[in-house]
Amino acid sequence: AVLLAAGLGTYYDLTFKCQAATATSLGTAPLEGTGVWVNETEVYPPDGPDRSSEYANVFTPPFGSNRSGYVLVNYTAVDLGTRQPRPWSLSPLAYEGSPCWSEGSGAHFGQGILASMLMSAGAGLLTVSALTKVAQRTCGKCCCGQTLLDAP
Repeated sequence: AVLLAAGLGTYYDLTFKCQAATATSLGTAPLEGTGVWVNETEVYPPDGPDRSSEYANVFTPPFGSNRSGYVLVNYTAVDLGTRQPRPWSLSPLAYEGSPCWSEGSGAHFGQGILASMLMSAGAGLLTVSALTKVAQRTCGKCCCGQTLLDAP
C-alpha cells in the first residue's frame, strides 16, 4: 500500500509540473519601425555562403506576405510572452504534445518512470495480498497445498 501511495503521490506532483510545462514561449517578433528590409539574396545568396551571421537579427516574413523576397535585418526583437498553461488534469492525455511528453523536452521523463514503477509494484503486491486473503478465507490453502490459516 505504501508503494502504491508513493507512486500516486509522485504522479500527482508530476501532473502539476506537466501543466506548468504547457505554458510555452510565444517567441519574438520585430518591433514596428525597427530594422531594414533588404533583398533576400543579399543575406542568402543562391551561389555563395549564408551571410545571416553578419546581421544582429534576421526575420523572414511569412510566405505570401507583401514583403516576399525580402528579409528584415538588424531589428529590435520584442518578446511575445508565454501561452496560458492548459487546464490541470489527472489524465496524461491532457498534456499530449506538450514538452512533458517524450517528443517534447522530456524534462520529467524520470519522474514519470518512477511513478509508473511505484504504482505497478504497489498494485501488484496489493493484488497478490488480496488473492492470498481470498484463498485463505475460501479454502484455507494456497496453490502449493500449504495452509494459510493462522496458527492457533
